[in-house]
Amino acid sequence: MQAKSRLLMVAALVAGPLLWGGHAHAVPIPPGSTLSLSGGDVFSAHSIFFPGPANFVAATGAFTEIGPCQGCATLSSPRFPLVFYTSEIRSGFVISSLFPVGATFTFTPPTSTSPFATLIITETGEATLTGFDPTPASFILTTQGTLGPLGFSEVVPFSAITVVPGVPEPASLTLFGTALLALGWFGWRRKPM
Repeated sequence: MQAKSRLLMVAALVAGPLLWGGHAHAVPIPPGSTLSLSGGDVFSAHSIFFPGPANFVAATGAFTEIGPCQGCATLSSPRFPLVFYTSEIRSGFVISSLFPVGATFTFTPPTSTSPFATLIITETGEATLTGFDPTPASFILTTQGTLGPLGFSEVVPFSAITVVPGVPEPASLTLFGTALLALGWFGWRRKPM
């Protein structure tokens, strides 16, 4: 009887952390996952506007199964500094990337020798993908346009890429190791002297 109760106690000690770890820690998006977009925008030194949906151009890592698609993503900039939001629902996948205020902006105005102006926006935030935990990511958008009759009112192309950097192993591995140590400790205590 005493052996059965010890066995149940060991099973509880092993199963408890594993079950808790499974609920507490999901899987982050794998390192090196990228998602590239392209589309059109209107920008100035103080604002940027996306008049239409963007395209998914290429993807690597966890995003690969989405594949290229036309007009399937939306980007918005309700204020400046920008908050970008891209979303798509396709083949059971839901993707969204929300990047908080605090971006780095590089604006190069046109000169007398060059009619082109360039805007580069770099942001950090979280990328989310169905089946994964929100994962740290960076977002880089580049756009360049010519000075038109109404300033930068013309729609010009942009390119953007979301990059998910490397992430540490989930803490569930630590919990698993703890459970194994507990099992070993109980096994050592049961050894006859």
